[in-house]
Amino acid sequence: MYDILDTLTTPQLGLLLLICVVLILFGILYDRKELKKINKIFKSKGLVIEKLKPPYTFKNKIHIPSRKFLNKGTLAFPIKSESNKSLLIFKWVIGREHGKIDHTWVFSYKIQDKPLPLFTLNPKKFFLNFKKTAIHVSESFDEKYLLEIPSKCDKDDQKKIIDIFKNIDLQTIILSYNPISIECNGVEVFYYRKDDNSKLELVPEILDEISEIHNKLIEIKKTI
Repeated sequence: MYDILDTLTTPQLGLLLLICVVLILFGILYDRKELKKINKIFKSKGLVIEKLKPPYTFKNKIHIPSRKFLNKGTLAFPIKSESNKSLLIFKWVIGREHGKIDHTWVFSYKIQDKPLPLFTLNPKKFFLNFKKTAIHVSESFDEKYLLEIPSKCDKDDQKKIIDIFKNIDLQTIILSYNPISIECNGVEVFYYRKDDNSKLELVPEILDEISEIHNKLIEIKKTI
């Protein structure tokens, strides 16, 4: 089989290697420059990107209910808020078939005061329509979302969650940012758009939407 490298002389191979090294260095410097520019914008919003080395992944005992063994994925680019210490933003990266990589930005809030019961609220898929739902609120909301509450939760816990999502104002906000997933492990609430692959610079914009949903959820939580 013909190989172009066999036709190159030693000086030419050296030059090719030098060009490759220069391109790699240029790519690294460009990434750092872009990250520095983005970091400046984030700081103006009170958001701080943690200083990590590539690939910017981090280990944390974060338990997203739907983050199972087979789709665990990696967590990267942790971002904290100077104005809200309970908020942690990070990228959830999951490899797909044929080498495709999907990611989503997860907005995690630690629950203050009393914890919430475990639950997941996800946009429905075809196969989920046949699963038993724990909520039947308004037809427009229920036909688009599936709320699941673990069977181990008692009736009081189920009632708390159903009462929260029966709130029409909260439903309206969630549907206006459709599709978005909300999960709770008891002490943390996670908000994310599945596989949206948004760029890092869009995080502040998405946070504005997430904050509206979260603030409403917490407001309702205090009344139940």
